[in-house]
Order: sequence, then structure tokens, then C-alpha cells
Amino acid sequence: MASGLHLTLHDGGALQAERSLPKALRGENVTDLVAGEEVAALAAVDREIAEGLDVELPPLGSWLPNRVDYCQNVQLRDQAEVIRTLEKYAGIELPRKALPVRGQEHSVTWGHGAIRPKVYSKFLETRGDPRARGVLRYESGVIKARSFKDKYLWPLRSHVVAPCDELRLVDVLNPAIHAAVLGRYVAYLRGDLMTAKELSDLDFMRELLSFFGAPIAARLLGWCTVFYLVGVRNRRDLLASPVAAVATRYRVAAQLREFRVHLVEKGWLDLTAETRDAAVDDLLVRLGALGKAA
Repeated sequence: MASGLHLTLHDGGALQAERSLPKALRGENVTDLVAGEEVAALAAVDREIAEGLDVELPPLGSWLPNRVDYCQNVQLRDQAEVIRTLEKYAGIELPRKALPVRGQEHSVTWGHGAIRPKVYSKFLETRGDPRARGVLRYESGVIKARSFKDKYLWPLRSHVVAPCDELRLVDVLNPAIHAAVLGRYVAYLRGDLMTAKELSDLDFMRELLSFFGAPIAARLLGWCTVFYLVGVRNRRDLLASPVAAVATRYRVAAQLREFRVHLVEKGWLDLTAETRDAAVDDLLVRLGALGKAA
């Protein structure tokens, strides 16, 4: 049987298959699948199953999905930055989740709920594959077919039309669901600031210091950290918080907006008018998380 393919026969006769689709297609999963490769990857797994079992089975794409891991690789400057980022994430509590669990090789996992995010070093996970040097891997696993209809996963429901008991694996391997799943927590972790032109934590702080100067930048970082520690995650809650004086809260919100405009002008952010408040929320969260991790 192909290395990496795991088959489990459960009580009642249900057969479960577990396989990395990029590995089945290309022999490695350092690079992500691109749109359109899913069909070829599923066919590769079908061939592996046929070689391992002397029975004729329906195509894997027609099976009920039990777990699907949606992944995204981010190339950082070097391995040191990957480790620093994982150390920072180890102290971040995601919405509706407790603090993460630290695993082997600095991995960070939030293991509760229908979506279970995990972040790790691809270089360490592959035991030193040079193609994975500096690669930070984001992975969000959706557990059970019914989770694709869960009320907490409302972005997915518009993309999944089949009843849960008729849902097929191929139905959930599409770019819209991939983006919706990763967007729920991965965009939150990344602060929506790391785009095609990556902005590391170090570059982010340099931009902050350059734009505001050290005294104002230090005060802004300090207040964002305080608000973050008391649970504030967006502009609306910031303005309503009793933690600081009204003038202080509005000053912090105004400075975050100013910094957002600066990042847009420098090409670090590409935002429409509809996403301005969300960008301020992301800046608040990123500064708070950086201050907490310091």
C-alpha cells in the first residue's frame, strides 16, 4: 500500500481513508495545491486505494468527508522568524477557544470546536526539507461532515448545498470553502497584514516607530496591549470599554486609522472602504498580541 495512505475499517463496515492530497499528487506537500488540482489528486488516491485493496470502491471524491484540513503556506524571512511567530501565537486565545496547546517542534494548536486551527514550522515538520525553510504553515481542520452546516460556520453554508448525509468530499474541496475556513481564524492570526508582500513583526514595528515616533508608538502599543488583555478585539468594543478615559479611547482609534492609511499608501494593505473598520480591528489585535508576547 502507498506510503502515507491510511485505511481504517470501522465497526459496521465503514471504511475511512486518510491521505495528504499534495503528497498523493506530487510526492510532497511543501507546496499547496492550486485550484483545479484537486481532481487529479483525488484520482491519485483512488489509484493508491485500488493498488492496496483487491475490491472495487466508489471514487474517493464521492465519500463522506470526516475531516478536511485546509492549509496555507506563508514564506517568512528565515527560520528564526518562524519560531518567533510561533512563540507569539502560543499566547493568543482565539474567539470561542481556550489558549492553544504547544506541541512538538514549536507547533501551536487550538484543538476544540468544529474548526481546529494549527500553526507550525514546515521546515521542522519535514525534518529539514530545504524547500520548506522559512515556511510557516497554517492549517484549519474541519471536523465531521455536519460541521459544514454548523451555525458557527455561516460562511460555508452558502457554498454547501447538499444535505449532510449526502455531502461528498469533492463538494468541500473548492476555493470558496478553503477561503472561508482559513479566513475564520488564520486571517485573525495574521492580522490581514501579511499579503503578497509580507510584513514581518519586525518590519511592522519599524513602520510604527517610523510613522509615529518612539513616544507615541510606545503609548499606542501599551494601550493596545491593555485593551487586548481585557478582551477588546475591535473598534466598537474599544470605544465602549471602561478601561480608559473617553479621550484616550478615541485617540487610540484615531491613531490606528492613521496607521492604516499609512500602510495602505505604502502598499502593505489593499483595502476597500467596506473593510476599513475591519482593518482597524486587525491592527488593534496585532499590536495587542505583539505587546502581550513581548
